[in-house]
Amino acid sequence: HPGGSAAPSHVVVPLSAISGGGQVLQVLMPDGRLGVVLPIVSPQPSAGTQAWRPQQHSVRQSSGVVPPPMAPPAPPPPPRTPLPSPLPPNRQPPHSAGTVPTLRNAPIPTANQFVAERLRKRLRKETHEVDDAVAASASADMPGFPTGVEGPRTNSFAEPSQRSTAPGEAEGGWAVPDCIQRLQQSGDDSELLFLGTGAAEPSKYRGASGIHLRLASGGGMLLDAGEATWAQLVRCYGGHAAAAAQVAALAAVWISHRHADHMLGLPAVLVARPPHAPPLLVIGPAAAEQWLAELAPAQRLRYRFVRCCHLASSAARQALLDSLGLESMQAVRVTHCSDAWAVVVRSRAGWSAAYSGDTRPCPALAAAARGVTVLVHEATFEPALHAQAVQKRHSTTAEALAVARSCGAYRTVLTHFSQRSPKIPAGLDLADEGRERLMVAFDGMHVPLALLPVLPRILPAACAALEPLDPQPT
Repeated sequence: HPGGSAAPSHVVVPLSAISGGGQVLQVLMPDGRLGVVLPIVSPQPSAGTQAWRPQQHSVRQSSGVVPPPMAPPAPPPPPRTPLPSPLPPNRQPPHSAGTVPTLRNAPIPTANQFVAERLRKRLRKETHEVDDAVAASASADMPGFPTGVEGPRTNSFAEPSQRSTAPGEAEGGWAVPDCIQRLQQSGDDSELLFLGTGAAEPSKYRGASGIHLRLASGGGMLLDAGEATWAQLVRCYGGHAAAAAQVAALAAVWISHRHADHMLGLPAVLVARPPHAPPLLVIGPAAAEQWLAELAPAQRLRYRFVRCCHLASSAARQALLDSLGLESMQAVRVTHCSDAWAVVVRSRAGWSAAYSGDTRPCPALAAAARGVTVLVHEATFEPALHAQAVQKRHSTTAEALAVARSCGAYRTVLTHFSQRSPKIPAGLDLADEGRERLMVAFDGMHVPLALLPVLPRILPAACAALEPLDPQPT
């Protein structure tokens, strides 16, 4: 500073005297305070020029406040540990419309070999335990079934060539009905397809109620049509064209009662019906008839409606029986809301099926469904919530099994579960005496009538598959 002893307002400092070299450089001023130099980027020498040398820079005096040092750059993240192979994407089923996939030799759907092998071992172990328990309890008395028959003690998941179950031989402790033997011998692929198995509103694992009864003759019938029934048909049959063909082949839609989770998907099904198909017969409560009448002009719905209470005297009933090859179709009033009904169908081929809809345990249904081949019964609540089941007029799993024992159903499929039980319903006692003829329904589950004898063997496999697996060793 030319002349005077006052502290300079700035000082010229050679770059070599600056200490730091970080993103913020600091120097000491002559009066003891700090000066700050902004980050200095050294220019790179271009080709053909001399290397860059330090130059003098002007450093201004600061107010004495030391700025906080900037945080050092974060270290690079450690390399990621490779994850196990993910599950395969949800692909369309490989079978074409109208065919049934083979259940016994279906592969376990996972690409992780370790998980798949542990799952296979668990399935083999638990199915052997179930076989032993079934054989031990086969002598228990139950109305309408032979006793004292011991089932074959073989691996339930063996290849078909490894199994030696002769026609009429007991499977799971009970003799195979003659109608099922005839279905097996003729290659009949009639089936129940569960489109939705949840109660109230849809959830991640269970959608609203809906069942497709598909017959080998080409016809079919929907038992309830909750929200997204059409979308489920598209998923399960492999595309819009195949689903539209199934809707065109429908002879009727049965709506059990007026609640939205059982009929909200009906308009979409009616819209998807091809123009060349005749108007679809809808059998349901009076509230559903009024609701469709309001929607029909706007959506151009084509249908014929028969109330459940008028089914026995309806002229459309006989035409429906002839088109589906049924011997009888009976509507049964059940205990739920007003105008709630169950349905029992009996085929001319000998098999029969009953669908409860939503109901409390109903003696009238048990009487009408006496000796049915398969009973589909709602089981909204677990036994511990019996008071809620009574209040909301639903059934518990234990009460549904009691109805199955009362009517002597050959096989029982539980459905319409509370969304608090997205997988295996809580409180389901597999040691119950009805376990050897029980199955829990899941969305997208195909139940071929010819495979009803092996249906209970799938339940322990489903329980094992939905349990958390042991952690993979590192």
